[in-house]
Amino acid sequence: MGSNVPQPDLRPTRGAGRLEGLIARLRMERVLKAINPSLHGSEILDVGCGSYPLFLMHAPFRRKVGVDQIAPAWTERSGGPPEGMEILQMSLNGTLRLPFPDRSFSCVTSLAVIEHLEPAGLPFLMAEIHRVLKPSGQLVLTTPHAFADGILKLLARLGLVSKEEIDEHKSLFFHRHLRELLGQAGFSPAKTGIRGFLLGLNILAVAEK
Repeated sequence: MGSNVPQPDLRPTRGAGRLEGLIARLRMERVLKAINPSLHGSEILDVGCGSYPLFLMHAPFRRKVGVDQIAPAWTERSGGPPEGMEILQMSLNGTLRLPFPDRSFSCVTSLAVIEHLEPAGLPFLMAEIHRVLKPSGQLVLTTPHAFADGILKLLARLGLVSKEEIDEHKSLFFHRHLRELLGQAGFSPAKTGIRGFLLGLNILAVAEK
């Protein structure tokens, strides 16, 4: 007999798309390489971790915390998230403070998230990320490049990426937009690196506090 315990949805993104799993893993690998190895084994916060936190499961950290607006895939009946991982559901729009003290994390990540959020709330969220980072801590985030918008919409129509995810995009970013956003939050331009990856269709930003 099969188990009556509900199983979590283990897709890395919402919606359908034949390349979603591959893209999510390539993005994850790029972010893992960008994190300073000296931070491994400490504390990480993943902002917009998704219902199935694939990245956190592979991140080499002692304390792993994820926050997202959608409910986690795991429930108490299904056994909860993996051991050592904490997943919180909360709004990432507006001016709701992250529920952590100042200087709580050595690393904060946000993978393909900020394009889904209301633009007016992004300066506050970035300032909150800066607040919860420890001195010399690192923020690593990714977002699609603005010029990739038409390409992503075409890929969605072809069923290669999630149409649900693409249709939800609220912001388009060039490198200068991210640099300005992070600078307003308190990150020094001298300690911020921004570059393209995945054929330039995505932007990787790495900022040290």
